[in-house]
Amino acid sequence: MPVIGIDLGTDNCVIALARRGGIDVVVNEFSRRYTPSIVSFTNKERYIGEAGLTQAIGNATNTVQAIKRLIGIKYSQAEQDGELKNYACNIEQGPDDSILINVTYLGEKRQFTPVQILAMIFGQLINYIEKECGVRNMDCAIAIPGYFTDVQRRAVLQAAEIAGIHCIRLINDTTAAAIEYGIYKELEDKPINIAFVDVGHGDTTVSIAQMSKGNIKVLASAFERHLGAGHFEQLLVAHFAKLILDKYKIDALSNGKARARLNKECERVKKVLSANSETMFRVESIMNDIDVNFKFTREEFESMSQDLLRRFEVPVKKALEDSKIELSDLHSIELLGGGSYIPSLKNIISTIFQKPVSTTLNSLESIARGCAIQAAILSPSFNLARQMTVADAVPYGVSVGWVGTDKKDSMETEESASLSVGNQVVNKSSPMFKLYEATPSSKILTFSRNKDFDLFALYTQPEQLPAGTSTSIGKFSIQGVPSANASGKGTPKIKVKVRHNIHGVFQIEDAHTVDEVEVEVEEEVPEEEKTEDAKKKDDKKKDDKSEPPKKQTRLVKKMKTVTNKLQVKEEVPIIPSEQLKAFVADEKKMSYQDKMIRETAEAKNDVESYIYAMRDRITDGGNLYEYLNNNDRKEFNAALDEAELWLEDEVSRDDSVNKLKSLKKFGDVAEVRIREEKERPAASETLEKAINEYRIFLASSEEKYSHIAQDAKDKVAQKVSEVRSWLDSESDKQSRAAKNVDPTLTVALIQAKEKELRDLAKPIVNTPKPKPKVEDTPAPSAATPQSGDAKTAESADKKDDKMDESS
Repeated sequence: MPVIGIDLGTDNCVIALARRGGIDVVVNEFSRRYTPSIVSFTNKERYIGEAGLTQAIGNATNTVQAIKRLIGIKYSQAEQDGELKNYACNIEQGPDDSILINVTYLGEKRQFTPVQILAMIFGQLINYIEKECGVRNMDCAIAIPGYFTDVQRRAVLQAAEIAGIHCIRLINDTTAAAIEYGIYKELEDKPINIAFVDVGHGDTTVSIAQMSKGNIKVLASAFERHLGAGHFEQLLVAHFAKLILDKYKIDALSNGKARARLNKECERVKKVLSANSETMFRVESIMNDIDVNFKFTREEFESMSQDLLRRFEVPVKKALEDSKIELSDLHSIELLGGGSYIPSLKNIISTIFQKPVSTTLNSLESIARGCAIQAAILSPSFNLARQMTVADAVPYGVSVGWVGTDKKDSMETEESASLSVGNQVVNKSSPMFKLYEATPSSKILTFSRNKDFDLFALYTQPEQLPAGTSTSIGKFSIQGVPSANASGKGTPKIKVKVRHNIHGVFQIEDAHTVDEVEVEVEEEVPEEEKTEDAKKKDDKKKDDKSEPPKKQTRLVKKMKTVTNKLQVKEEVPIIPSEQLKAFVADEKKMSYQDKMIRETAEAKNDVESYIYAMRDRITDGGNLYEYLNNNDRKEFNAALDEAELWLEDEVSRDDSVNKLKSLKKFGDVAEVRIREEKERPAASETLEKAINEYRIFLASSEEKYSHIAQDAKDKVAQKVSEVRSWLDSESDKQSRAAKNVDPTLTVALIQAKEKELRDLAKPIVNTPKPKPKVEDTPAPSAATPQSGDAKTAESADKKDDKMDESS
């Protein structure tokens, strides 16, 4: 079973497929190796990915892009970060400060959450996978930014669930790139330090990884959430918007379509200047039927980008500082993402690191490929020749808090302090997973409690979180705690296993009581403790070998550890189960609608294509003209004209399929006639070869056929003559027939006649020779001496002769 890797990007997504032949990047319906992260809603269907990009300008208010920027965050956070101004669609604040996206879909006003939009994109990516390998349900690893918080990671997992994806790991994007580097590079046992710099469309990540043969350990990561290749485009948008306002007196930013056209052209300008020193900025009819154009150079672009370029120093220096390594300790720098194509950005990264930037990895595909490798490592279906142990780093420190009692709980530290979580005051806490600690990992907490209690997962260093992020990860209620331990005298001891799991999500994996109870156990009495009478009895039984000595046992009291599993109830900021089920059902319904629209369009297109093709083929000069008579052609042309008018109405998929069938009843007649004419000579030639083959057999005097009876040969001769006569007669009849009538000599008839001939002749030709008869050897008579006796008699005669001579 193949596995897949998805690089979830702000602007584009990339999918990689791992299978027996290796790892391939899967292309979309336009044969591109990346798919835009975009969904556009219309009155008929959704346009997702590449198709959605074509709707971005004309249908801007119903088009959602860059959904990764909104996943798992509150409306107030998006507003504070200035994210909302980058969206042409209407976004409003929902219940609990959630984000709701307003669009018109199928003629109705609809609201979708960012999780639903992301699920739509995931579903489209899986459609490409299904088209590529015929399988839809398979294991998947998804790359996300390392700075994603617990709630953002849970949101991505729920989006995958809605789309029907089995995500076996969420992996940090630079870690995925490190995996691909480690798999294909010949690393040695001695560790080397490599910096991975991923400049995506909307963010930048710098990770320092220590790598050796078969091992990856992420030492530190630093992030700039609002610095990416897209910010260079925003510079261009602001620059050209001002130029347009000054020169043409129109505000391109005030109109959704104008802004979309402006964004698209600025993206093109950025890409062109990556390889050229100058270009022209041109937008036709940007607004009020006005065309705009300006000359623009790379030098101007780099000059206005200086402030942006200087900001890259911050994450680089922080990653180096947190990893506790010097610049001289770095082996190489790998630059990834769409920003890697900007020359000035490449230069500034090289300057900061004081090393040239390496291009070992494919900057746009390595993360998706690394995800696919990670999925293969985790999947039982794969046995990789080169294994890789991956230790990622905890991006934010996590503590566990609780309401303390008089007794001190294990893992409690001097750092414990009172914290407020909602309406609950948590007066004790303990660091569980420290910043940059290896993950996934587990810890055990021990409590003395005689009733249900709550644990609270908290971020240890709130200042490192994105602005507006809650410090609370979730509340976890330990339920079913007994009022006393098994003896009924003491307070139960409770062990809680907490985990920073493979997705980078905090969870309580298990909770159970632990009791020491006294039990009676039967055991054998040691030899030295046996009584004298017992020893004598054992000795007596040893002498009596028919009965083995019986073991002497006794009951003794021992302490036994007994565990009892407790329930854990999570209260984390995720979509509730019932609502998630509704989202799954809604996505299936929308997917079915898209499928029906797509199949209907394809069916109508098939009818239209058939109409145009057949008109050309049945007119004078067309290859089917001779194979229809005048009346048939007129009738067929009338049917084609009627079908063309019929296509102008709204028709269903099934109606289009049936219409094509009805048209083919006319066209197939001519198709069959021309096909028969083309294929008949080859079929006749094959039958001729069979006839000649058996004529040669009949004329042969070879020894290998001498055993075949004459009457059998006569049967073959009769059948050969019969088939020869039939072929000559039917061929003559067919040669005199018109092309516009159905053939009397068909390929099927010729093939049937060949089979008839071979079925009779082949068994006769292949008749095996009879085995030679074995003659019976007569039994020796009584007077005949045996061979041994004959030799003895002969020797005796010779001896007698010698005696006669001597006498």
